[in-house]
Amino acid sequence: MISRLNRRRLIRLASKIVNNETLLDEKCSDLNSASGAYNVFFKLTENWGVKVCRGSSHTNYIRQRRAWRFGCGPYCFGLMYVPSMDCYAYITETVTVFTEVCKDQHSYNGGRQRTAKENHRTKHLVKKLEVKIGFEFGDNGNRNMGISGKMLVCIDFDNL
Repeated sequence: MISRLNRRRLIRLASKIVNNETLLDEKCSDLNSASGAYNVFFKLTENWGVKVCRGSSHTNYIRQRRAWRFGCGPYCFGLMYVPSMDCYAYITETVTVFTEVCKDQHSYNGGRQRTAKENHRTKHLVKKLEVKIGFEFGDNGNRNMGISGKMLVCIDFDNL
């Protein structure tokens, strides 16, 4: 998976980002609004990023860890508290967001509808998350799912 040395290196890098108040203020302004944005993602490397989650609960991290164990979410580690924003952050594996897979330059809005096979995979993912970890993945739009390897995974573990 990932060596201990690389884990420590990523945790140090993520700590610098989440403790940089100027950077957080710029990118996380919607976290303090009621606009529906509950997470902000900062890319650390090609394969890893840090996710900052609104609220003082680390529920998203716990859900994502459980989902990863069942093949329904990306790997994550390094839960950390961000006192300046009273929120949590953690390191997560990057995936190809499903909107990138569904890009279509010939359509009006830049995206296309999911195919029947993709809809079937989405329904299977939703059911698996509900049965295996007790998470109701109701907000299963293309922006909240990704491709990890050949698997469709959830990348948004907030409640609606």
